[in-house]
Amino acid sequence: MTSVERYLVNLKSYATSFVTFGDGAKGEIKGIGKLTNNGLPNLDNVLLVKGLTANLISISQLCDQGIKVNFTKSECLVTSDKGELLMKGVRSKDNCYLWIPQEK
Repeated sequence: MTSVERYLVNLKSYATSFVTFGDGAKGEIKGIGKLTNNGLPNLDNVLLVKGLTANLISISQLCDQGIKVNFTKSECLVTSDKGELLMKGVRSKDNCYLWIPQEK
């Protein structure tokens, strides 16, 4: 999920109008598209959500694409099936993993 429309291509309308977050808050879904952001794996079916303050990545969607995701106490490594590092995240104080952009 993202609130940044320019990250998405092939943006289309989406039948469900809201998504509910863990704290019960709701975000309005403005559409669905494909993420083709530099430094990140391409992802299909990414929701465009109004007012979202952080981009959220579906771990199961990465795994469905054959990408490997490995969490440790301090970091998260996302690698291709060939072992190439695609993304790296570090654990924050609030127990989220924040992605560090990888230079190509």
